Amino acid sequence: MHQRALSARRGALLCATALAGTVALALVAAGPAWATDFVVGTDAQLRSAITSAANGDRIIFSTNITLTADLPAVQKNVTIEGNNNTLSGNNQFRGLFVGAFSGSSQVPVTVAIQDLTITNAKAAGGAGGTVALGAGGGAGLGGAIFVANLANVTVSNVTLTGNNSSGGNGGGTSGSGGGAGGGGGLGVGDTDTAPARRRLKYSGLDAVVVLSMIFS
Repeated sequence: MHQRALSARRGALLCATALAGTVALALVAAGPAWATDFVVGTDAQLRSAITSAANGDRIIFSTNITLTADLPAVQKNVTIEGNNNTLSGNNQFRGLFVGAFSGSSQVPVTVAIQDLTITNAKAAGGAGGTVALGAGGGAGLGGAIFVANLANVTVSNVTLTGNNSSGGNGGGTSGSGGGAGGGGGLGVGDTDTAPARRRLKYSGLDAVVVLSMIFS
């Protein structure tokens, strides 16, 4: 009788231990996913990181990078850590375009850019149509950083130098003029029609929160 009681208690203890182990494993499996650090040192690695990153990830520069083409849009809530390196547009390509899209609609996105110099970046507006009475060229905005509507960008210790933007050529033999160029360093796009609110966005007080930015 006593032996049976001891066996029963031993069996209950083993079951409780196994259950605790199962619960612990379940808690580990259900734990939060860790953010990923994408360390980039080339143009190819940078564009791959931008398209692969998920919300909460970091894109970390390991050295200076010179672009060979325009980068894809930054569409996730990420941190871009420059580590005091330089992103060069090679006098041909835009630096960073921050804007998220769901189909053809823009959606909110929040990005932090830290300790990075963006230099020799260029934004060029599209050319007008080629028919006889072609349309005017498109505006070129935001050579170093373009912040699309509904995007929020926080910058810290970011230097913008030698960047420019140019409007596209007018199209057709009797086409309208070329587009405007503006925001060689920083451009902001929005669909707000209130002039006062537009001015705030373009001065960096609404869509863009500027902590420390140097233009030259």
